[in-house]
Amino acid sequence: MLSAAEKYEKAFTRLGEEDGNPFVVLSYDEWKNAREFVKFLKPFYEATLKFSNSIHVPSNSYFIQLCIIIKTLSDGCMSCNPILSAVSWDMKKKYEKYWGTMERINLLLYIAHVLDPRTKWKALKYYLVQCSGLDWAKQIKTNVKDLLNRLWEQYDKLYGRRLSNLDAGVESSSVTSIDVSVDDDDDDALTETKYMKFFIKHLEEENNSECMSEVDRYFLDRCEASTNEFDILLWWKVNAPKYSILAEIARDILVIPISTVASESAFSNG
Repeated sequence: MLSAAEKYEKAFTRLGEEDGNPFVVLSYDEWKNAREFVKFLKPFYEATLKFSNSIHVPSNSYFIQLCIIIKTLSDGCMSCNPILSAVSWDMKKKYEKYWGTMERINLLLYIAHVLDPRTKWKALKYYLVQCSGLDWAKQIKTNVKDLLNRLWEQYDKLYGRRLSNLDAGVESSSVTSIDVSVDDDDDDALTETKYMKFFIKHLEEENNSECMSEVDRYFLDRCEASTNEFDILLWWKVNAPKYSILAEIARDILVIPISTVASESAFSNG
């Protein structure tokens, strides 16, 4: 409503100059305050629409919205406008009472964000440094990766056998085996053929010991290009054969609502 009224400032001013006008006309300073509040409240309006939107289901964007809110509140508290500053402090107190600081936010919110293949760790680190500093960003990253690994282990126990059975037919048709057995010959001499068999066997053992986990492979792979048409749920469905267990985790976490409380209540200063 403020944004709509602000466009007609001159019309309201002219209306106030007419005799017999029953309406209270805002002064120049009051219109200036209104414009500042329009700019201040816009991020909360957009966050409320996103949090309340039943069409935009994935929760990967919630973290960025909270970062924007924290930055907006911090800037508002430092404002030279005493009215805006007072309102910002009241809203910040209520925000921290309900949402908590970045260090106290549920780690699943961070996991939902890093499961976005367009950003992974990069955006998480950037926004955490902006909001909480480099030390907290490193600590939160460690905690998030530890939790994600533990989730992977639990999901692997639940779904690993079923998923491996589904993929067994595909893998068996595309993988060829190499005979690396080393048979005892009558001749104990080390031939070139026997040497290569020893080396291949050693190489397989080394690869098995250094095999990366599915979580590590996901984060080492390149980020996807960010486009307006990108569908994160479809991406995980298509890439489920590559990240079978992570896809199960993403399917459950990306549909978790950010809150059961109306966003208007959580952001207001009342």
